[in-house]
Amino acid sequence: MALKRTKVWALVAGVCLGLGLLTASPLVPVAQAQMRMGMGGGMGMPTAISSADVIQYGKLLKLDETQTATIKDLHEAYAADHAKASKAMSDGFERLRQEFEDSRDPSIFQKESPVLVEKFQKRSEELEKSFMGDMKALLTPEQAGRWTSVERANRRNRSLPVGMLAGESMDIVKLVAAMDMAKTPEGVTQALDRYEAEMDAAIQERDTRRKDIGEQMQNLTRGGGGGGGGGWMNMDFEKLQQLMGDLRKSGIKVRDINERFSTVVQAALPEDERDDFGDRVKREKFPNIYRESHIDRCLKAAGEFSDLATEAKAQIADMAAKYEREAGPMNDKWARLQADAEKDGGGDDMMQGWMRMARGGDDSNDKSELAEIRKARRKLDSDMMEKLKALLNEDQMDRLPRRESQQFQGFGGGRR
Repeated sequence: MALKRTKVWALVAGVCLGLGLLTASPLVPVAQAQMRMGMGGGMGMPTAISSADVIQYGKLLKLDETQTATIKDLHEAYAADHAKASKAMSDGFERLRQEFEDSRDPSIFQKESPVLVEKFQKRSEELEKSFMGDMKALLTPEQAGRWTSVERANRRNRSLPVGMLAGESMDIVKLVAAMDMAKTPEGVTQALDRYEAEMDAAIQERDTRRKDIGEQMQNLTRGGGGGGGGGWMNMDFEKLQQLMGDLRKSGIKVRDINERFSTVVQAALPEDERDDFGDRVKREKFPNIYRESHIDRCLKAAGEFSDLATEAKAQIADMAAKYEREAGPMNDKWARLQADAEKDGGGDDMMQGWMRMARGGDDSNDKSELAEIRKARRKLDSDMMEKLKALLNEDQMDRLPRRESQQFQGFGGGRR
């Protein structure tokens, strides 16, 4: 029981840390390990401005070749400094972990982990501010007039990936850009201008609310807020569940803006582009429902083996077609039920999700429609894999794609 309880707190701390909410959790190192094992989707400490981000900003600003080369050099220096700061924090956590293994005293984390995290956060903010300032200083007056769009894009890049509701992490500007249309329709451009302004206000409002929730969670780790004064192991579960629900609900406005503008943009697109955009929205809204599954990858890889018997190749092709026919409707039902469950923030079942993950993903006692469709999809994948194994020899099995971590199956936003 103690192990499960510790694991739950590690998972909770991991999500809160990833959202930038906790700086005082005694389980930060454990939580970081949990996130590295498979949270993905943007969860983690503040991320560095990436090369892809810089390219995006360069396009928004319409930089010339000289400016682009200069900013590339500036970014390389920025990225090196950010990596150095990140390593210093990781080394500090490793030292705390070793001390904890020797002493088994959780107060080691309570005392020193806030210092490590706050130092990294401060340094990360300083580096970002300096880089953005240097980039702005290189602009012409005409380019400087586009700076607001860059600031908004940077806030979306930093904030949207840590959404907790299906659709909350979408960036519709990026979805349209990825379509690489020869000319963006005027109606779409106008809609995106409105989207940028509304989304920018919404994510700042949401993140301010999250900061307040994070402070309340920190109070729980110190034994306050109804925690009974016993520290992190005696936190008030009911209060924690309420705060986790509030955390999810804080993203409703962001989610709803994405939902509304995805409809507006799709309607403004040429008819022959609408289905493509709709598919992109669906995959972005429920990435781990509609992403290519492990069995998808295995069937595709096996079908291309040169040493596969003709009969086996034909059977695998039939299996792939059958899987697509059966998984498609399951995925659509799963997505619909997930959206229904999250309509009002989905906060009431949040702690159940954490407990399920602490049990290794076991939701056998959950008889809801959502749980049942998840089980049915897993069974379809498992049954199909067993059939595939029967057609392959040991060497061929070794050449199949490796399975991704399943540590966070079923968590939020359609993750499985």
